[in-house]
Amino acid sequence: MKEEYKQIAAYEAEDYRAAMDRVTAEPSFRLFLDGICQRFGAEGLTPDAIIGKLQQTASTEDLDREIIFPGLWWIAAHRADSFVLDGAENVHGPALFITNHRDIIMDAAFLSILLERSHGILPYMAIGTNLYVQPWVEDFMRLNRTFSVIRGGAPREVMTNSQRLSAYMRYVMSEAGGSHSIWIAQREGRAKDGDDRTQPALLKMLAMTGNGSPAERLAALNLTPAALCYEYDPCDYLKAREMQLRRDNPQWHKTSDDDYQSMLTGIMGRKGRIVFRITPSLSEELLQLAARTDNRNEQITAAARLTDRHIHSHYHIFPSNRIALDLLESSSQGGYTEEEKQTFLNYLQGQLDKTELPSKDEHFLRERLLEMYANPLRNQLKAQENA
Repeated sequence: MKEEYKQIAAYEAEDYRAAMDRVTAEPSFRLFLDGICQRFGAEGLTPDAIIGKLQQTASTEDLDREIIFPGLWWIAAHRADSFVLDGAENVHGPALFITNHRDIIMDAAFLSILLERSHGILPYMAIGTNLYVQPWVEDFMRLNRTFSVIRGGAPREVMTNSQRLSAYMRYVMSEAGGSHSIWIAQREGRAKDGDDRTQPALLKMLAMTGNGSPAERLAALNLTPAALCYEYDPCDYLKAREMQLRRDNPQWHKTSDDDYQSMLTGIMGRKGRIVFRITPSLSEELLQLAARTDNRNEQITAAARLTDRHIHSHYHIFPSNRIALDLLESSSQGGYTEEEKQTFLNYLQGQLDKTELPSKDEHFLRERLLEMYANPLRNQLKAQENA
């Protein structure tokens, strides 16, 4: 490991034992496990049992085999109605998978186990340091091929951190004990309203290192978009709540406890059907883009639009998306039954009932929930019109 990457890098073999000992000794980790065990309610599942198994692991491979992968497949089996990876034929060699972002933890975790089962790929994963909401979270994440995206700082610090992150990602894909794939979200933070857009700043960061123009540097990363589609978002009511709090008080900011509750809810909540769909690599289109213009800003802007088009056009559309759009626009596109419509309406009311606010604006919250489910369909229809 190059010393310059130590602050952000996923832990290597020599880091494992000390980091795991720190995690299992942390009181807040035991409290987290207690909450998980109470919600799962599985016989024999206790914090002591889990900590005991964790202490017996000696490597990231042990952690995956004994704890992480069985736990994730259990969640997929018990918190989702179905769990599918489409577009597996579009995975070629080490890739930088760039996806829309719905869930703080489960987006990357679910994609990882699907890629491991279909291709034997164990991608490295990017996570913002703002999500290190408990003392143990950073250690636990970095134990499992996760690296840190440092948030905040003065402009000069932001530039330095971005250059280091860009260089580290290329190092992972070409030098770090072989060639590895990476997952990164298309934007900082989740798209609370379901309107998924790639941040040009993210692509600028990725293109800070490498050879050639920005489009050529992105092409060299084998940038491969994927559309992550959940029939139900367990955190939808929490996202709507945040929107009302920010509407009522523009100075309102989330706390670390808000992110912590979103993590727990995303792990444990109902997800319905899940379809993750990998799209073709952008490399060829990015090289064509580089041939059309040598303007760096134009290349980045066009690359962001290209990423969006791939994601939007490959969404799996559920009845919930069609029903939400019809309810918002008083339209009748169809594609669902009356029973499915009533099921979705009952679901919406249940989410509204869970939303706790001092001055609860149920009309506003309902509109925000509907937008979350309608926007993927809106974006797909636009992508089809512009194809």
